[in-house]
Amino acid sequence: MQNFIDEGMMEIDNQPRKTRRQRSGGGNLANPGPRKTTLKFWLVISVLAVLIAGLWSQSVRMFSEQPAEIKPAAVSGQAVQATVRASSFTASTGMLTVRVKFNATTDLLDNRGLLNEAIDVRVVDDEGVHLVQFEAGDLLSAEEISLQMDGDVNNYPYDTYQGSFSLLAETVSSTGELTPLTLAIGAEHAETGWFTKYEINREASDEAKITVVSMNREPFQIGFALILGALVLLLTLMAVFVGVLVITNRRESDPGVVGWLVGIVVALPFVRLIMPGDPPLGCLLDVEMFSWSMLLSVIAATLAMIAWVRQSAAKAKAL
Repeated sequence: MQNFIDEGMMEIDNQPRKTRRQRSGGGNLANPGPRKTTLKFWLVISVLAVLIAGLWSQSVRMFSEQPAEIKPAAVSGQAVQATVRASSFTASTGMLTVRVKFNATTDLLDNRGLLNEAIDVRVVDDEGVHLVQFEAGDLLSAEEISLQMDGDVNNYPYDTYQGSFSLLAETVSSTGELTPLTLAIGAEHAETGWFTKYEINREASDEAKITVVSMNREPFQIGFALILGALVLLLTLMAVFVGVLVITNRRESDPGVVGWLVGIVVALPFVRLIMPGDPPLGCLLDVEMFSWSMLLSVIAATLAMIAWVRQSAAKAKAL
């Protein structure tokens, strides 16, 4: 009887003791499983929620961030107010479309709100002179003009552009005589997805020079491009790491591993296509990162294929 008891006690002593986590119904790394939530768990969740909310709020603020608007000066007598607003921009060509909204004082309008005499507005930039004409009896409406900007799209997403143009306003009499017309200029927020900073200098009472001091991508767009770039790098590092493990026989290669690596190779061009702002092929992004990511991912998939063939052959010989 005593021997039976001693054997039972020894068996109990030889059994592995459960950790506190296992005794509470939870799991560990080797045996994951459901367990009761703790104060530490809810503290971690709360901190993560606050961080995500802060990042979300910051991204919304960055998305709509633009320089302060410039209001046109008050005018009297025969005068025109013009408000400039960038409406679209094509980085690959450097062509900026600017919408200019005109407002005339009552001295230039009849009782129907139409012009009582013709007005010419000259737009002067590096490409030449553009003439915007309003005939007597016309409604003074907004006009769009195209301007060539200076910059290098290959520096994406940190490409910056500059440019300038001048506006000059004149009234045109029935005999064709031109008379300078007082002109006040303002600037509104751009609608292009670009952070556009203007500087307005009054050259004369009827002429003003508008300088686009800097036009660069909005912070949200740059941040989104960097996130996608980090995703490309992460996928590449994962592919290379797996490729090295299988070719050195530290892990087994099989069709699933090979297919996963080939999937990364196929996915990378799609990530490149959704880069914000449509960066052109061959830009600095491709030279410094994307082309190398594609090359390394292809090499990793090739290594996995070679390892699969070698390991399969070795298994066949061992049978």
